[in-house]
Amino acid sequence: MNNEIPYQEEVTVFADVIIPVAIPNLYTYRVPREYAASICVGARVIVQFGKTKVVTAVVAKLHNKPPEKYQAKYVLELLDDAPLVTPQQIDLFHWIAEYYMCTVGEVLNVALPSGLKISSLSKVQYNPEFSYPELLTDREKDIIEELKKHQSLNYDELARFAEVKNVYHIIKSLIQKKAVIVFEEVREKYTPKILKKVRLTSFYEDESYLKILLSELEKKPQQLDVLLNYLRFIPVLRSPELNRKGLEKSALTKAEVSDSAIKTLIKNGILEQFEVVVSRFEEDLDFVEAPTPTLSRP
Repeated sequence: MNNEIPYQEEVTVFADVIIPVAIPNLYTYRVPREYAASICVGARVIVQFGKTKVVTAVVAKLHNKPPEKYQAKYVLELLDDAPLVTPQQIDLFHWIAEYYMCTVGEVLNVALPSGLKISSLSKVQYNPEFSYPELLTDREKDIIEELKKHQSLNYDELARFAEVKNVYHIIKSLIQKKAVIVFEEVREKYTPKILKKVRLTSFYEDESYLKILLSELEKKPQQLDVLLNYLRFIPVLRSPELNRKGLEKSALTKAEVSDSAIKTLIKNGILEQFEVVVSRFEEDLDFVEAPTPTLSRP
């Protein structure tokens, strides 16, 4: 009696994944042998996108057909043992993309919280509440000690420190042990509007000192011209508080006064130059309540 187990040819598994960037199609990656039995639709995987960028993608489909137009890269890491995104949610992502005429990757990027989207630019930080160092391997202990020296490090920096090409499985283990915190660094894209302003030094808010100043500047017509134009905009004696708010420097330059004379007055302590950050939104507009829409009958 022959008890030998019949030979079964190993089947190569490929995964079509949704990448959280504005690309119109899904991309196909080859699933490594160690993940072939556990990978599932809806799980997160770490993949290389482009030459250097690494992103977190979501598996949308599993099959055995390799891509025709390019050589499939390997999935670098499987992050989930069970689906994080359900098939119904994936269908919803596609519906939203079609309805709003965007890509499914853009929908995924908005749908997933930043803490679930690991990328090569993700930041890793030591978790100060971690209290089980006995769970760590020697290499993980070295990484934790390095993280303690910095406020945070990104994946590329940790890979260089650990001297490994793929550091994601190490970070995954540290996340599971709750030894580190992973987050996305948010860069401020809003640029505040900055106004350059000038004001008369508070010393000259006194009428007697202001008269002396005007008298002294009679021999310096360009500087006197600057001061008179400032007083034309700002009634210093009548409204000292208005003087403290200052005048936009551009208002003086538009009055065609000498720029060098303005600089001289600032240098001599007669005018003060300062900057203020202002909102780019209209703050002085009266609030108008939006009218209640009239709905049609069902």
